[in-house]
Amino acid sequence: MRSTLLRYRLVRADTGYGAFFSYSGDRDRRLLPRLQRAIEKQSRPWYRPPRVRIFLDYSGISVGPRLRAKIEAGLARSRWLVVIASPEARRSTWVDREIDWWLTHRSVDTLLLVVSDGALVWDERRGDWDPDRSTALPPRLLGTFPDEPVWKTIPWHDSGRDPDIDSAAVSIAAVVRGMREDDLTSEGLRDTRRNLRWARAVALVLAALLVAAGVIARIAVGQKNTADDQARIASTRLMASVADGHAATDARAALLLAVAAYRTAPDPNTLAALYRANLASPTLVRGVTTPAPITQLETSADGRTAVAGLGDGQLVAWTATDRTLAPITSLAPPLSSIAVSADATVIAAAAGTHLRLWRKTGGPLDLAVPDGLTPQQVTVLPSGAVVAVQTTTTAPASGALLLYDSGSGRLRDRFATDALIAQAGVPGLGVRTVLPLSDDDLLLLDHAYWVRIRVRDGTVEDTGIGELPDLADGLIGRPSGNGELYSASNNGGATDIYRLHGPKRFPADDIAATLSAITPATGVEPPAVLDRNGDTAALLAPDGSIYLAPIAAAATPRPAAVRLTGAQIRSGDLIRFLGDSGHRVLAATGDHLILWDTDQIDRLSVTAAAAIPQVCNACPRPTVQISPTDTEIIVSSGVDNGQAPDSTDIDREENAKYRFTVVRPLPLSSAPGRSVPVDGMPAWPDPAHPVLLTHQRAQPDSPTPPPLAVLTAPSPEAVLSGAWSGPDPATVLSLDANGTLSAQNTSTGAITAQRTAPAPATGYGPVVSNRRFAAYLSRRDVTIVDSATLGIAAHLDGRDVTALAYAGPQLLIHRGRDLEVWTENGSTRLRTLTGIGPPGHWESLAADDAATVVAHLDDAGSIILDDLRTGTNLATIPGGPAAAGMTGLALSHNGKHLLTATGSWRAPEGTLTDHDIAPDTLVRTACDRAGTDLTPQEWRDLVGIRRPPTASCP
Repeated sequence: MRSTLLRYRLVRADTGYGAFFSYSGDRDRRLLPRLQRAIEKQSRPWYRPPRVRIFLDYSGISVGPRLRAKIEAGLARSRWLVVIASPEARRSTWVDREIDWWLTHRSVDTLLLVVSDGALVWDERRGDWDPDRSTALPPRLLGTFPDEPVWKTIPWHDSGRDPDIDSAAVSIAAVVRGMREDDLTSEGLRDTRRNLRWARAVALVLAALLVAAGVIARIAVGQKNTADDQARIASTRLMASVADGHAATDARAALLLAVAAYRTAPDPNTLAALYRANLASPTLVRGVTTPAPITQLETSADGRTAVAGLGDGQLVAWTATDRTLAPITSLAPPLSSIAVSADATVIAAAAGTHLRLWRKTGGPLDLAVPDGLTPQQVTVLPSGAVVAVQTTTTAPASGALLLYDSGSGRLRDRFATDALIAQAGVPGLGVRTVLPLSDDDLLLLDHAYWVRIRVRDGTVEDTGIGELPDLADGLIGRPSGNGELYSASNNGGATDIYRLHGPKRFPADDIAATLSAITPATGVEPPAVLDRNGDTAALLAPDGSIYLAPIAAAATPRPAAVRLTGAQIRSGDLIRFLGDSGHRVLAATGDHLILWDTDQIDRLSVTAAAAIPQVCNACPRPTVQISPTDTEIIVSSGVDNGQAPDSTDIDREENAKYRFTVVRPLPLSSAPGRSVPVDGMPAWPDPAHPVLLTHQRAQPDSPTPPPLAVLTAPSPEAVLSGAWSGPDPATVLSLDANGTLSAQNTSTGAITAQRTAPAPATGYGPVVSNRRFAAYLSRRDVTIVDSATLGIAAHLDGRDVTALAYAGPQLLIHRGRDLEVWTENGSTRLRTLTGIGPPGHWESLAADDAATVVAHLDDAGSIILDDLRTGTNLATIPGGPAAAGMTGLALSHNGKHLLTATGSWRAPEGTLTDHDIAPDTLVRTACDRAGTDLTPQEWRDLVGIRRPPTASCP
């Protein structure tokens, strides 16, 4: 059984030792383990055990007693004795003992001599070793050999530091295995080659495995990246979808989620979501978050400051241009009333029986309230000098009107309110509202009964009774700031506006008719909030939006009500107008304060009035040219018929009154620009020196705004179709209605070159250019002109073409509902984007130099913004009504500013609008107008997924 197992290498055979090393001395103790390893590795595959095992005392003897017995056991299991001869071995008792045992139990023919140090000398005359000269011979070997043996000396390398172990190992292994040294060397060479083949095979296998592992790892990484990308896309789509869903009801959440989506994965889809969030609720200016829910709200008459009372008793002030709140003071909650002076330098608050005054120059001051009285309403007169407090009492005595000096906090006067209101001629039910009309007039109201008193002495100056509706189930609102009007709501019916004196009630088809359309048929709704001048009413709708409607007589034309969205307002008591105008509204919901301005176009735009008249029905849109450095713009009406035949419906003299060219800085601001009463075709050959080609002459008293140079058009009889800049900054190029191409020197106006080209399809062009080439629509073709030579570079099919534009090195051709992208010289069509447009008029197309964004106008005057690389619709920016006039369109070279210029029919004033559409501006504007970022709890409630690290404002 054991032999069978041995045959199949299932158990290891006890083969003993091929040789026993007998030695002595530290030098040999360090040398022999190396010799042992060299012998045992001779001529064997790396995966098999050694063919020759060497007994060495350091490895062959285990720790324990009976050393001699263990050495003799090793000798007994060895086939050869290798004596390492050296001076140390000559003096060693153990070496002699080992030799003696071997000679006793084995033959001298199985004994090998290896000299590691010293010498062995054979004396031929004696037939034995020379004992004197043999310095390495152990004594027991004298007289042992019948004739001279062969021994091996361990050679040393030339350096004398390392012995040649391999040579000695081959000699010993050959004897022990019974082979010739050359045969053993050959076998070793074969084994080495075999081992090398195995090594190469293993290396190839490992390399293949490594490559496979790398491929698998790369696939895994790619799949992980794909999964991460898909997860990121899914999460950004979720953020964008939630943002869209909250745009009308929670503009803050919509803005912040759109920013989170874009910053997590900036691509056209998330950029479109960011545009939508910024353009939604366009009249919403900004919001701010308060430390606690808002319970009281008032605004200053100067329109600069809002003061909010919070549920925890704090008072905070907010300037509408700031992102942060200013703490004022704090009382024990709840607050019952707050008031503010016209300039917000004096603020008063009541909480229970406690009154506190805050002064900008004096800080907080507590006011003493007479015993038995509880403050009901605080009022600060416009200058802030006097604070009026309406109080109530549970005692039989009447409530009182208290007047305090705000400087010292001294109680100046006390008036019984029942006695005052009784002077209106009816028994008073108690004063409900105290309204300051001026620093010396207070209006006290009890439903529709009112009394106006003089502050300095309490004298009743006037009394009256307004129309009192059936308010058994209804509500009466606050009066307008001028004390003329108040509103009432009656059980879900129409919201009516009443006068305190004069005509008692506005007719039913007046403001009531406008607001009743949005008042539900059942349920009590809050009354309207009126502005300070009584011109505008604000009504809280059931969905939380606010409607603004003008207050006017029935016969007076008025615009429709404006709906304010972007927040869900829960209480009409927390709606206020900011300032005297009726276009800025402030409202609170929860811990958010929101400001709207109906004069605001949107949060991305700046508008300015400019002399952009619309001179005729058939005239082209105003021409807008932007400087190569994107720092200045020139706007012209786009037509210069000078001495050319006048086809307009306004005579030449009348036209001249309405012709202007406007030069404004970019970005656009409210600062006045420069204008000249000359119309023409602008161009920008030199970034610092714009040029205007015209048939007209500037009036002597209207100098040309520097550095605008006015040049006379090349042909006095032909209408200019367009002007553009060429490669030479000293040359301006132009095309007239007859197809004449001209080059003029910008300094002298001299014509330096002229060519004849196909005439444009219409006399007014337009011509589009990127300096190197220009393109226009002729009667049958799209004609492309080389600006350097004025030669025709290409003719492209002009059928169904509705618009042309250059996007840097690319020519855009709008054909039907497709946008074709060509090389600048028209030699190759690069791609076609479908579903773009169509524009309302063929000249309304613009793109940036990087060929990333394209814009055009639709028939309603709205600006359509698309990604030029993918065709993704980015935004639709609403425009003004078409009847307002024609609109010109331009996009800055860097793609950050979208300019529109709208003329005015037969009026000298038009409108310039600068839309800042840069992605970084969209992010910055959204974060600024949202106020504070979403809290972790708000994020979980809105999105419900883990928040990516970049999903927040920068």
